[in-house]
Amino acid sequence: MSYTACIQAMDSYLIVTVSGSIESSEELADLAGLLVSMGREYGMTRALLKEYRLTKNVDALDIYSVGESQVSVEAAAMGARVACLPNPDEIQLAHTLETVLCNRSVNYRIFEDEETAVAWLTS
Repeated sequence: MSYTACIQAMDSYLIVTVSGSIESSEELADLAGLLVSMGREYGMTRALLKEYRLTKNVDALDIYSVGESQVSVEAAAMGARVACLPNPDEIQLAHTLETVLCNRSVNYRIFEDEETAVAWLTS
Protein backbone atom coordinates (compact mmCIF):
# COMPACT_ATOMS: atom_id res chain seq x y z
CA MET A 1 0.00 0.00 0.00
CA SER A 2 1.50 3.32 -1.03
CA TYR A 3 -0.92 5.67 0.70
CA THR A 4 -1.63 6.56 4.31
CA ALA A 5 -4.94 7.55 5.86
CA CYS A 6 -5.44 9.47 9.09
CA ILE A 7 -8.94 9.21 10.56
CA GLN A 8 -10.51 11.69 12.96
CA ALA A 9 -14.04 11.33 14.34
CA MET A 10 -16.14 14.48 14.59
CA ASP A 11 -19.66 14.70 16.04
CA SER A 12 -21.50 13.46 12.97
CA TYR A 13 -18.85 12.54 10.39
CA LEU A 14 -15.34 11.22 9.93
CA ILE A 15 -12.46 13.24 8.54
CA VAL A 16 -10.19 11.01 6.49
CA THR A 17 -6.95 12.66 5.34
CA VAL A 18 -5.17 10.63 2.69
CA SER A 19 -1.67 11.18 1.30
CA GLY A 20 0.72 9.28 -0.94
CA SER A 21 -0.36 7.53 -4.12
CA ILE A 22 -2.87 4.98 -5.29
CA GLU A 23 -1.40 2.78 -7.99
CA SER A 24 -4.19 0.34 -8.87
CA SER A 25 -7.91 -0.36 -8.77
CA GLU A 26 -7.17 -2.71 -5.85
CA GLU A 27 -5.68 0.12 -3.80
CA LEU A 28 -8.61 2.38 -4.73
CA ALA A 29 -11.03 -0.33 -3.61
CA ASP A 30 -8.97 -0.79 -0.45
CA LEU A 31 -9.39 2.90 0.40
CA ALA A 32 -13.14 2.65 -0.24
CA GLY A 33 -13.25 -0.44 1.99
CA LEU A 34 -11.41 1.47 4.72
CA LEU A 35 -14.07 4.19 4.61
CA VAL A 36 -16.86 1.62 4.90
CA SER A 37 -15.19 -0.26 7.77
CA MET A 38 -14.34 2.92 9.69
CA GLY A 39 -17.91 4.13 9.23
CA ARG A 40 -19.16 0.90 10.76
CA GLU A 41 -16.61 1.03 13.57
CA TYR A 42 -17.55 4.60 14.52
CA GLY A 43 -21.25 4.19 13.75
CA MET A 44 -21.17 6.97 11.13
CA THR A 45 -22.24 7.06 7.51
CA ARG A 46 -20.71 10.42 6.58
CA ALA A 47 -17.11 11.21 5.76
CA LEU A 48 -15.02 14.17 4.64
CA LEU A 49 -12.27 12.77 2.42
CA LYS A 50 -9.26 15.10 2.14
CA GLU A 51 -7.08 14.08 -0.79
CA TYR A 52 -4.98 17.22 -1.30
CA ARG A 53 -1.73 15.23 -1.09
CA LEU A 54 -2.92 12.07 -2.83
CA THR A 55 -2.16 11.15 -6.41
CA LYS A 56 -4.15 8.49 -8.20
CA ASN A 57 -2.28 6.67 -10.94
CA VAL A 58 -5.44 4.96 -12.18
CA ASP A 59 -7.62 5.33 -15.24
CA ALA A 60 -11.35 5.33 -15.95
CA LEU A 61 -11.44 1.52 -16.25
CA ASP A 62 -9.93 1.20 -12.74
CA ILE A 63 -12.54 3.60 -11.41
CA TYR A 64 -15.34 1.69 -13.14
CA SER A 65 -14.02 -1.52 -11.58
CA VAL A 66 -14.30 -0.01 -8.10
CA GLY A 67 -17.79 1.24 -8.90
CA GLU A 68 -18.80 -2.34 -9.73
CA SER A 69 -17.16 -3.79 -6.60
CA GLN A 70 -18.81 -5.15 -3.48
CA VAL A 71 -17.52 -2.22 -1.43
CA SER A 72 -19.58 0.21 -3.55
CA VAL A 73 -22.65 -1.97 -3.00
CA GLU A 74 -21.99 -1.89 0.75
CA ALA A 75 -21.49 1.89 0.77
CA ALA A 76 -24.77 2.42 -1.07
CA ALA A 77 -26.63 -0.01 1.20
CA MET A 78 -25.42 1.71 4.36
CA GLY A 79 -26.42 5.14 3.01
CA ALA A 80 -22.87 6.48 2.96
CA ARG A 81 -22.40 10.16 2.22
CA VAL A 82 -18.88 11.19 1.22
CA ALA A 83 -17.63 14.71 0.51
CA CYS A 84 -14.27 14.64 -1.24
CA LEU A 85 -11.72 17.43 -1.44
CA PRO A 86 -9.52 16.10 -4.27
CA ASN A 87 -6.01 16.98 -5.31
CA PRO A 88 -6.55 20.03 -7.57
CA ASP A 89 -4.23 18.49 -10.18
CA GLU A 90 -6.59 15.53 -10.52
CA ILE A 91 -9.97 17.24 -10.72
CA GLN A 92 -11.01 15.47 -13.95
CA LEU A 93 -10.29 12.05 -12.45
CA ALA A 94 -12.28 13.10 -9.36
CA HIS A 95 -15.26 14.00 -11.56
CA THR A 96 -15.05 10.58 -13.22
CA LEU A 97 -15.08 8.85 -9.84
CA GLU A 98 -18.00 11.01 -8.70
CA THR A 99 -20.03 10.08 -11.79
CA VAL A 100 -19.32 6.35 -11.52
CA LEU A 101 -20.16 6.20 -7.80
CA CYS A 102 -23.29 8.32 -8.10
CA ASN A 103 -24.48 6.04 -10.92
CA ARG A 104 -24.17 3.19 -8.43
CA SER A 105 -26.23 5.00 -5.76
CA VAL A 106 -23.25 6.04 -3.64
CA ASN A 107 -23.80 9.58 -2.37
CA TYR A 108 -20.32 10.89 -3.26
CA ARG A 109 -19.59 14.50 -4.22
CA ILE A 110 -16.46 16.48 -4.85
CA PHE A 111 -15.94 19.99 -3.53
CA GLU A 112 -13.34 22.69 -3.89
CA ASP A 113 -13.59 24.08 -0.37
CA GLU A 114 -13.99 22.45 3.01
CA GLU A 115 -16.72 24.77 4.31
CA THR A 116 -19.11 23.86 1.50
CA ALA A 117 -18.25 20.17 1.84
CA VAL A 118 -18.96 20.15 5.58
CA ALA A 119 -22.22 22.05 5.06
CA TRP A 120 -23.35 19.39 2.56
CA LEU A 121 -22.29 16.56 4.88
CA THR A 122 -24.13 17.97 7.88
CA SER A 123 -27.32 19.05 6.10
